Amino acid sequence: FQAEDGIRDVERSRGLGDVYKRQVFQGQNQQVIFTSFHKDVEIPEHSHAAEWGVVLEGEIELTVNGETRIFRKGDVYYIPANAKHSAKMKKGYKEIVFFNENRFELEV
Repeated sequence: FQAEDGIRDVERSRGLGDVYKRQVFQGQNQQVIFTSFHKDVEIPEHSHAAEWGVVLEGEIELTVNGETRIFRKGDVYYIPANAKHSAKMKKGYKEIVFFNENRFELEV
């Protein structure tokens, strides 16, 4: 589903619309993603290229390389490339995230 030129809504392709909605702006080697969570979500530990995020609403409990911090509306976080991290988001959490890679496959 193409929302507008260069922006894709991957909620439909992932089948997780009841859990979260994710809208993606796709660059050649980067993605900017707006995500809105409809339920509490816990993401297990994983790693990938660098990630930079801005909390728009709610809060996220983010654990990076064993250190846990809480980020709230207006806070900015950064996860270095290949850092092991996990996250807990509450219902209503919203963020904008920049990935220094194409994290999600998009339907064309």
